[in-house]
Amino acid sequence: MTTGRVHGVRREKEEKEEALEAENAANAEIFADLPPGGDRAVGFGKYEALTYEELLKADPRYCSWVKEQYKTDLQEGEEMSMDFRAFGEYLQGVQLSSFGTRTRTFSRRGNPSYASRAPSANGSLADGKWLINFGRHKGSTFAEVYAKHPDYCEFMVNEILANEDGQVNAQSCSFAVYILHASMQSVQAQKAEPPK
Repeated sequence: MTTGRVHGVRREKEEKEEALEAENAANAEIFADLPPGGDRAVGFGKYEALTYEELLKADPRYCSWVKEQYKTDLQEGEEMSMDFRAFGEYLQGVQLSSFGTRTRTFSRRGNPSYASRAPSANGSLADGKWLINFGRHKGSTFAEVYAKHPDYCEFMVNEILANEDGQVNAQSCSFAVYILHASMQSVQAQKAEPPK
């Protein structure tokens, strides 16, 4: 390696370290303003083992979705799990724009909820009778959630497609595949209808 190239690599490394220090300083200011309770475990979904603060650092986009979905569900009188409600209430006191929209990587090692699990054996995936075993719709069938919660379905598919670390819950993937299959079936059915 030439001397110029060595200096360039060192300079790049120093710039990255400086940027990381600046981000950490900015995050320290942001976290100083968070409401109390940030050490509580999320308790649902793919991030159930993380604390509120860890999740805010790891995936602010997901937190934005939870914050908005909580408000929508509250207005519409939808049922929600205690954990989802508690996190949604907590997020109402958080200025999420401070966190940006980039999803940060976060180690999920040691999180037993993240390991692949076999879905409920209730027929084929295509019939939609598999039960969701995560999140706020835990215990509902794929078909029920697809029919009643299109925004949630779109969110789930986008989360799978935008995943950059390659670690995706097996059941989340199964649900996303069902959503895409059901959407394609719906489009095919519309094409088959005679024009009016």
